Amino acid sequence: MLNLIGKVSALYTLEIIAVTAMSNHVHIVAFVPGEPPTPEETCRRYNAFYAGMKPELTVHSPDLARIQERLGDFSVFMGHWQQSFTCWFNRTRKEQRRGRLWGDRFKHTILEGREALWTCVQYVEMNPVRAGICEQPDDYRFCSWGIRCGSGKHPYATNFLHHLRRSLGDRADDWSMPDLEAEFRSDLARKLTAELGASGEEIAAASDLARAKVPVTLQLTRRARYWTDGAVIGSRQFVMEITAEALGAERAKKRRYGRGLIADGTALFSMRQLRTVAPGSDQDLG
Repeated sequence: MLNLIGKVSALYTLEIIAVTAMSNHVHIVAFVPGEPPTPEETCRRYNAFYAGMKPELTVHSPDLARIQERLGDFSVFMGHWQQSFTCWFNRTRKEQRRGRLWGDRFKHTILEGREALWTCVQYVEMNPVRAGICEQPDDYRFCSWGIRCGSGKHPYATNFLHHLRRSLGDRADDWSMPDLEAEFRSDLARKLTAELGASGEEIAAASDLARAKVPVTLQLTRRARYWTDGAVIGSRQFVMEITAEALGAERAKKRRYGRGLIADGTALFSMRQLRTVAPGSDQDLG
């Protein structure tokens, strides 16, 4: 689901800021420009997305105006993404499935003002906590903030930085990504602690602690979930050998491997390939 959102959004002009996938719904926070893309930008996006699948689009193509309008339409994006996900879902079920997957038409809210965006993004990222799935949004790997905490990279870093920095006003004009993330962590901690009924002093302490740099041991603990799902952990040579057997030598050389240090300073590497395997199947690694 998350991969498809990122892939399909590259075709459209909307700028995704945050995403959280739950068991039966998904939240997407996005900025949608009020104007369609220019003819040149439309051709660039269309041709990059459909390379080798559809005829090349040019500024002289008769369909240009129609496609140009569609690439700036959030409803068209949602229809495209939902259809893509439904096709994938139906195709990958153990028992063949056909037909529609989603319920009613998606619901959307237009946010007014800077504060609304900051609050909305935090609401979306805290969904798994309020649903009782985890204690911290940092530990939920199916939301953009959890991906950031687990992988070290926000999937929509540029948009996250640009739009949330604006939501904080002039004081954040020159903030870097680490500055913004520290503020975001601190405010999340403040809200989560307040919801637990903590005292003012406890809330302030939790907020200050969250603002500090995340310890390396905690980063590795969060990333371990990705590693164990990756099926291969060990020295770089070991991981590359196993990867070469599975994917071929050339792909193994080009692949980026996860890296972390354990207590004695030894480096561990991971294939970091997430897999979805039906429980109980011959491939299930437990």
